[in-house]
Amino acid sequence: MMIKKISLFLLTASVLFCQEKLTLDKAIELGLQNNYSIRIAKNEAAIESNNFTLGNAGFLPKLDVTATISKTKANTKQEYSDGRSVNRSNAETDSKNAGVALNWTLFDGFNMFVSYSKLKQFKETGEINAKIEIEDNVALIIQNYYNIVSLQEGIKAQKDAIEISEERVKIADDKLKLGSASRLELLQAKVDLNADSSNLLKQQINLSNAKVNLNELLGRNTNIDFIIQDSISNSSNFSYDELKERILAKNNELRIAEKNMEIARLNLSGIRSQIYPQLGAYINYNFSRLDYQAGLYKLNQNQGFSYGLSLSLNLFNGLNTDRQIENAHIDIMNSELEFNSTKNAVEADFEHEYLNYKNGLTLVKLEEENLEVAKQNAEIAMERFRNGSYSPLELREAQKALLDSKTRLVSAQYSAKFAEIELLRLSGQIIR
Repeated sequence: MMIKKISLFLLTASVLFCQEKLTLDKAIELGLQNNYSIRIAKNEAAIESNNFTLGNAGFLPKLDVTATISKTKANTKQEYSDGRSVNRSNAETDSKNAGVALNWTLFDGFNMFVSYSKLKQFKETGEINAKIEIEDNVALIIQNYYNIVSLQEGIKAQKDAIEISEERVKIADDKLKLGSASRLELLQAKVDLNADSSNLLKQQINLSNAKVNLNELLGRNTNIDFIIQDSISNSSNFSYDELKERILAKNNELRIAEKNMEIARLNLSGIRSQIYPQLGAYINYNFSRLDYQAGLYKLNQNQGFSYGLSLSLNLFNGLNTDRQIENAHIDIMNSELEFNSTKNAVEADFEHEYLNYKNGLTLVKLEEENLEVAKQNAEIAMERFRNGSYSPLELREAQKALLDSKTRLVSAQYSAKFAEIELLRLSGQIIR
């Protein structure tokens, strides 16, 4: 028996040595590098950053170059007033044209300034959206990480219960051999052992599924196995007033809502720019050459510059500008309502999670005390069962009370940790 135990220990140690040891910091690092949602959000932010240019806002001129070359064939018949005439079949005409055109909008009712400000807002919004995606996914990674820790603790508690059930079967078997117990008692002990083993298998399946979920969040192969050697601790000491003040100042959902209000105001300014005149400047250089095989001229060539200013002002467009301005005012009101709605939702989330966090810490302390009592009760029950003063049912009840106490403690620890993670996410502190 001792040799079997040593062999099992060596086999287990070998398997654990081959498995990846995953820490929380390593999980977050992998998630930030590989998570697909985070990578997409970063790319989208990069696009908005690339769009933030003076040229995209309309400040810079537009320069175009054109060039054409063509050949035509035609039957030509020409008669001149002095009596001369030209009559030629398949006469060729070669045409060459080239030009450079520079167009520059000098004034567009300040719309280019509005556009540049909007592009800046879009850039900053893209950066904030990327931060939100990072915060959400890091929170999910931490939650899934500690979910695995809690499942491992549950499995450990279930294995402890199985040890008690195995000892109960052994005692019942010994009593049966001595004639001091019935076969029914042994069978019931085996039924309870099988039930505990079934529950252990279910928890191990849950653990495997949780590892798959975490691997998915880490953006890697979902069948990678790993071990987590960690425990759940609730060390953060949040001040209600300080945390709420930070959430209102730093919450990224609120920052997005603020950006949307600013963009709505800029949209109104952009529409109002249609009221002003549009002033542009242009300068062109053109070259053209025609070579004839028939006709009065054999060559016609022109080249030179043209330049000037253009001014336009819309006098009437079916009152569409007025309609657009009115709708822009409504959009501004809606953006303000959306900001207030977002603020209300964030404050509600904060109140919920802070209450869950404080109650969770209280519940953890209570369950820790309950666990100590349940351990003592189980030890006394096992001792009395060995002495024959406790029935199998009484031992099973003590055993179940101990398992339930361990399960409730792990659940309370995870619930408090979950609320802690949400508070860190809401306050923009999930990534430091």
